[in-house]
Amino acid sequence: MRKKIMLILGIGGMVFFISFGLAQSAQKYSQEETGFPDFSERFTRIETKLEALSKNIDSANKEMARKLDQVLSNQEKILKELAIVKIRASRI
Repeated sequence: MRKKIMLILGIGGMVFFISFGLAQSAQKYSQEETGFPDFSERFTRIETKLEALSKNIDSANKEMARKLDQVLSNQEKILKELAIVKIRASRI
């Protein structure tokens, strides 16, 4: 009789511990599911950073184009002055 009671208590204890462990793992799993970060917020931050970078690149390209135009116009002026100097030098 004592062996049967011990056997029943042992089986009951194992069932209890197994069910308790499963309940704990299920609770932990549900906490992990809700623990995901909000990716939409990350994407909006990344989009704003990309927009800022593209604006910086566009402004840098415009500034380089403006400086290149200035250099080319200065080169044309210098070539005109050299032509005038060449004409004056040939007269002497």
